[in-house]
Amino acid sequence: NRAIIMRPEFAEALYLRGTCHGAMDNLDQAIADLEHASRVKPEWDRAWWALGNMYRVAGRLQEARDGLDEALSLKPDSTDALMDRATVLESLGDVTAAVSDLERVVTLEPQNATALFEYGRLLLGTDARQALTVLSGALKLDRRNGQVWLYRGLAHEQTRAPERSLADLTVACRLMPDNATAWHHRGRVLQQLGMADDAVNDLQQAARLAPNNVSIQQDLLTAREEVASRTPATVVSVTPDHQSHTSPVSLPEFVQEAVVTAEPPVVKQDFEPFPLPQPQDEA
Repeated sequence: NRAIIMRPEFAEALYLRGTCHGAMDNLDQAIADLEHASRVKPEWDRAWWALGNMYRVAGRLQEARDGLDEALSLKPDSTDALMDRATVLESLGDVTAAVSDLERVVTLEPQNATALFEYGRLLLGTDARQALTVLSGALKLDRRNGQVWLYRGLAHEQTRAPERSLADLTVACRLMPDNATAWHHRGRVLQQLGMADDAVNDLQQAARLAPNNVSIQQDLLTAREEVASRTPATVVSVTPDHQSHTSPVSLPEFVQEAVVTAEPPVVKQDFEPFPLPQPQDEA
């Protein structure tokens, strides 16, 4: 504030005050400062990127896209801006363009596990086999990320490899015991493999975590009907509430080590949405 009083057109100070407002959820003030910084220094890609990002947080998606487009016109290889624009494009329904941005990020930063995951996740809707390859690459970099295990399990499910899908979804359930989607799809795969009793347990767990999910309720009803249709001699009792994190099924050897050694994921902030600019002299 004092810097801006002394020098009202100080772009770096406006940028920094805008990002501070953003961190305090003062979105209107943040946007006003970042718009001002972008007008004062229109050639500064970081100001446009921060402005586009703040528009995204505020739900002003088209303005977010315009700001990020401007940032990328000034610095086409900004992976931060590409990642954020991909998020905006997906929200706007332009998944093809989002995939293109993420593909660019992966080309520029092949060791970027987050970009690989997002790229594979979006590919899952159009090309499950390519998604499988990309998500496998992400797992080589981050084996404790339950979301990657989950989506690779979904890719295996789509490519009709239920045993491998079960193995991946089992890891996902152990890493994310409160994730209804992981339990839901693991239950579906167990049912495909003829393990209806275990499927009921998993689907009950999913229903407990997401009681308003109609799809889970329907799949649970189907699995229960399958169990009930058996003769009494073959029916296995099903507990009303899931007592353990996984059903008692054996895993293929290729995933045993991952399941045994997996630990809860550590939340890391590898990406800072508004990094500080480098100090600049008056020139």
